[in-house]
Amino acid sequence: LKTAYPAESDIDKYTRSAVLQNGVITVEDDVKLNNAGEVAFTFLVTKSPENVTENSFTLQGRTVTFDPSLEMTVEELTCDWPEVNSIHNNWDTDVMRRIILKTKEPTKGKKYVLTVK
Repeated sequence: LKTAYPAESDIDKYTRSAVLQNGVITVEDDVKLNNAGEVAFTFLVTKSPENVTENSFTLQGRTVTFDPSLEMTVEELTCDWPEVNSIHNNWDTDVMRRIILKTKEPTKGKKYVLTVK
């Protein structure tokens, strides 16, 4: 996935694998940066996360667990944001949420694991 990002992202290597086994989705992102920096993963969703803990949350009845080196924030995006202005017609909602999982400390990278049960 390295080539999907601009050079200023400073990514040396980025590979992703995803497995669905016994009803559990496991996503592994192996990220290596040339220099220590922030790594962040984002997800656009229609519902607010619930039962938030230090490294997990529930979304529409599914528990999402993420690497403890990441912290979660949530932004509400109204239809006037460029990336969501067509969402109302396609997703039947006026507000999307952007879940951001980003490193707590600068890092040169590692393998990050996210599971959905």
